[in-house]
Amino acid sequence: MMIKKNNLFIKKILFNQFYKAIMFFVCFIGFSFFVFASEIEKELGSFKKIKFDIKINNSCADAFKLKDGRIFFPGTDESLIYNPDNNSFSKAASFKGAYQYLIDEGFVLDNGNVLFIGPYLTEPAEKFRSEIYSLVKEDIKEEEMKKYRKRIGMSDEQYNTKLIFKASNFWHSLTKEEQKAIWYPRIQKDPVLFKKYQKYVEDYENSMHAQIYNPITNEFAYTDKVNIRRTRAQKVELNNKKIFIIGGLVAPPGDDFYIRANQIELFDPNKNHFELINTGNQFRYIDSNIEIGHIPFITLLDNNRIFIKFGEKIFDDKLPQFGGYYTFYNLDNNTFSEIKRLNLAYGEFLKLKNGNILLFAPGYSYSDRHNKHISRKILSSIYIFNPYTEELTYICELAKLRGEGGFGAVELGDNRILIFGGKNNKTKNTAEIIDLKAKKSEYIGNTQYKHCNHDGILLDNGNVLIFGDSSTLEMYIQSNK
Repeated sequence: MMIKKNNLFIKKILFNQFYKAIMFFVCFIGFSFFVFASEIEKELGSFKKIKFDIKINNSCADAFKLKDGRIFFPGTDESLIYNPDNNSFSKAASFKGAYQYLIDEGFVLDNGNVLFIGPYLTEPAEKFRSEIYSLVKEDIKEEEMKKYRKRIGMSDEQYNTKLIFKASNFWHSLTKEEQKAIWYPRIQKDPVLFKKYQKYVEDYENSMHAQIYNPITNEFAYTDKVNIRRTRAQKVELNNKKIFIIGGLVAPPGDDFYIRANQIELFDPNKNHFELINTGNQFRYIDSNIEIGHIPFITLLDNNRIFIKFGEKIFDDKLPQFGGYYTFYNLDNNTFSEIKRLNLAYGEFLKLKNGNILLFAPGYSYSDRHNKHISRKILSSIYIFNPYTEELTYICELAKLRGEGGFGAVELGDNRILIFGGKNNKTKNTAEIIDLKAKKSEYIGNTQYKHCNHDGILLDNGNVLIFGDSSTLEMYIQSNK
């Protein structure tokens, strides 16, 4: 009996010790998690949804930070202004004229106004090409019937096909002026079509002017005519406050697509005037066989030069896989430097405040060829390109696989960059912070929404407004600012 009592006593003591150990472990884990969670909140910040307090139709695809700290979302139906101070939205003026078409990215001027170039529209005669030819083709066919008789053995269908072919050839052999002399009197007799045509002519003429938004008066106004009708051009403000414009997509008619796109214009905000700068053909060819193509970004350097990054001649917004080329434009003597190759393929880029450029080599995943069940992941490598020294420096890799691009990058300050979203479905709702000084990138948690091809703006209070669609607006709140 004594032995049994001793055994029970020992078991009771062991159970109590084990229970205390378990409770201590649970408390320790709970306390550690609390400290860890507090540390995350303290060091890495958090994400918060933003809801509209008014009903709008704006998709919030683009946004611009005004001089007073507010955010302007331009729209075709209605524009929007977000006030970070009281987290409220208000409606603003919309574009003038036919801006339901493609609109260039805006540019905030030193005087606080916002410049918009575009849209580029096709010529009215080209826009209504099918309607115009429908008005004249029967008359032209009748004229061709007088010249070309039906041959023996030719069926009615064959004869009609031949007439259609000959009428088309005759029509396209005429100059635009000769064509208009034929179709314009006919279109005037169709009230519905003529009204639609006249409205488009008005829109077309207006598209030859840029627009400026004044946030003080909340109004849009036209500028003088642009010299080159383009959109998605690269712009930078010079020391004299004029706006340097180059690249983009240009609209016909005119000379070669890229010759005109890579011509330089200067916009003077004081005179509201665009001036075309003649540089000849010095910025047309990489060599005798390769023509210069799309310009993804430019940067003004402090030695009165402009760094210009471009690719080979292509007909879309994509860059060649090898990274393309670059040159420098000297503002003092209106000349370009020798063209050099940037030996790095990249998917996204970010211009830093110090003039350097952050480049992201595309990340991807693949199955091991020896074992298809094993997936290999190649994270996006991050480099800094210094346009002053022309040096390319490896920094680190992204913490998450984000696909070939589509992610947002915002410079926070203190050598830190916020990264969010991307084309990889598994990481569209994740975020990380790159520490350029420590040369590492750390995952910081999930965003409230999934983001792909969305952007962000650093607010005056240190937070980041993430936008791209009105249904996915959110705020990154820095906890250590």
